[in-house]
Amino acid sequence: MIEAKYSKILVAVDGSNESMNAARHAIGLARKDGAQLVVITAMRLPSLYGWSPAESPYTWQKKYAKERKKWFDEIEKLAKRNNVKIQTEIVEGTMSAQGTIVKYAEEHNVDVIVVGTRGMSGFAKQLLGSTALGVVTYAHCTVIVVK
Repeated sequence: MIEAKYSKILVAVDGSNESMNAARHAIGLARKDGAQLVVITAMRLPSLYGWSPAESPYTWQKKYAKERKKWFDEIEKLAKRNNVKIQTEIVEGTMSAQGTIVKYAEEHNVDVIVVGTRGMSGFAKQLLGSTALGVVTYAHCTVIVVK
């Protein structure tokens, strides 16, 4: 059996239990392979055409900054305990979360993307569709979906 070895792993988080499980799995992969781990959260900004939030992007970003910091801090602590090199980033874009994740992975030569099975739920999920499915469908590289 041939086992894949990764050098650059991307995990996308949104604060959901599933995405935090994906982050823990990605840390385990990075530790095993000595890989660099990149943790992102995709923030959808309004475009000139289409979706527009009630709040300005600046207000919205500031409102959720503490939450994102909490996610990143938790993941960074776990990565440090496991001797994993980590980079965190908020990626802003006007496309869907899955489009932003896939584009980032392509532009940064990622070997594997790790995502949770689901994140947002309810009305937001109906609007955005399944992020995991979109990433699996359009990614240029291997995608691992974690429950």
